Amino acid sequence: MSLRFVTRLVLVCSLAFSSVAFAGGPTDPGDLIDARRKAKDDPSQRAKVTVDFVLALAREAKATLSDDMAPGMKEKINLAATDVIELRNQKGQNDPEVQRLIKMVNDAAAEVKAALEYVKENKLASVKMPADVYTGADKAKIRAAVLALWVSDYPAEKVLAVRFPNAKWERRKTVEKVGTEWKSYDVSSMSVRVIVDKSEEAVTIHGVIVQINHHKSEDLVVGRKGTFAPEDMARKNFKP
Repeated sequence: MSLRFVTRLVLVCSLAFSSVAFAGGPTDPGDLIDARRKAKDDPSQRAKVTVDFVLALAREAKATLSDDMAPGMKEKINLAATDVIELRNQKGQNDPEVQRLIKMVNDAAAEVKAALEYVKENKLASVKMPADVYTGADKAKIRAAVLALWVSDYPAEKVLAVRFPNAKWERRKTVEKVGTEWKSYDVSSMSVRVIVDKSEEAVTIHGVIVQINHHKSEDLVVGRKGTFAPEDMARKNFKP
């Protein structure tokens, strides 16, 4: 079930209820499960503790500019709406408590939507263009290899820039036991950032690792994207 039934109804009356104190913190999902379990026979209380939880998530998302919990917030709003439907089936649509809970859920849904819109708008603006500090003689070669990988593996993406946020290669020499054998490794690594076109409002920053395995050859190998989580940035922050 969804919020459609709830949002179609005329909202009357306001709601006043005390906030629930969650032992593990207001956004601890384990405490929400416990609170809903304790209120298992009371759909009104289940809806209230669930809305408290969702609003805490929304306010935390807004404060931290994180939308990681967006799917969870929407799921819990629908869960609270289901509780309201259960209470409506018990008491009737015009019952004052049902009407108060309808308003509560709709108000919470509106706050969640506003919080996620705020996060989307401000998170893009908060991301800055990656630094470009590497000045090694092989910089052009590395950039060309990265661009070649994008043409080969991601032809639909338009690369706007390649940035080098590290001042030097990181070389790692180790000897490790693999099964019954000892193996030597000598690898130089560097991370680079690839900025690609996304929309009129945003670009996407991908991170890839480039490596040289000195034991095998001195050939440059460019890793596929995915090692780093992609990050969107406001287009106005992009600097070629």
